[in-house]
Amino acid sequence: YLVFDCGPLGEGNHGHFDCLNFELAAFGRSLIVDPGRYTYSEAGNTNWRVRFRGTAAHNTVCVDGKEQTRYEPKPIKPGTRHAAGTLRHKISGPAPDAQLLECCHSAAFDLLHGQARSHEYDAVHERCIVFVDGRYWIVSDWLRASSEHHYTLNFQLGAQAEGRTRLHTGDSTRLHSPGLLLLQPARPGHSTQLQPGWVSSRYGDKQPAPALQTSVRAQDADFDSVLVPWQGEKPRWTVEDIRAESVDRGVSSRALRIAGDGFVDHWFHSRGLATQTWHIASFEFRGRWAHWREDSNGRLQRVLSHVGARVPRIAARSELV
Repeated sequence: YLVFDCGPLGEGNHGHFDCLNFELAAFGRSLIVDPGRYTYSEAGNTNWRVRFRGTAAHNTVCVDGKEQTRYEPKPIKPGTRHAAGTLRHKISGPAPDAQLLECCHSAAFDLLHGQARSHEYDAVHERCIVFVDGRYWIVSDWLRASSEHHYTLNFQLGAQAEGRTRLHTGDSTRLHSPGLLLLQPARPGHSTQLQPGWVSSRYGDKQPAPALQTSVRAQDADFDSVLVPWQGEKPRWTVEDIRAESVDRGVSSRALRIAGDGFVDHWFHSRGLATQTWHIASFEFRGRWAHWREDSNGRLQRVLSHVGARVPRIAARSELV
């Protein structure tokens, strides 16, 4: 299963700053996890309450190290259970404007597309998650802003991945952890690291767990990640960027090429650009997004896209969802 958070922050002072966060499990394992709630205490050298609640600890994009919602220390009022004169963090700003932009489903393809507009910075975050053949996920993130920012995409792994996760970088990023292969294409300016993290499956108990973090400093940023759960033999999939050209307007973008077990899949999203005709390698379509499959010999096997798109017809095997 995959759970996608594109809803409101929540009432009172209880919500976490995790808009567009997701959790992922497969084959009986929690693979990408929510960090949980370790403690409500703010005592000690590390403020664990703030850390576990914060944007940076969740599976979303953190902008300039800021919380999605303003969160500031406030003096404790007399008559509470906390010591008078101490400070405690409280929500002091509006939550992000969250919106589910698109949702579609078919036998071989599911798509969720959400947007978060924080009031703490000008960058607008959109995330599109697709589930292909009940086999693997693609998580596409893009952020658009009027000024430059430092963006960090975080994937928090579970406690079972501690000491058992390997990261390889070069032509692409390849993360191997128990039951999960995570792939990202190499992109200029992107830096990817495996960082120490913490998760809490029950209150008062925390466990070390690694987190994959990909960062870039830019005005606009795009991240694409392929998540392949597995059991038995490790998959040997690869991912790379290929160029996408707009036939109508002369602008360029990128698509993903995913080489799996006996097939080659492609994924493209226009990321907010107007509907237009796109030329991607030998494939051409008119629309906002498309997913298509070729066999090992390069023959087009199927195309999946949204209603209203114009896609190649392949013996009635193309599908609009």
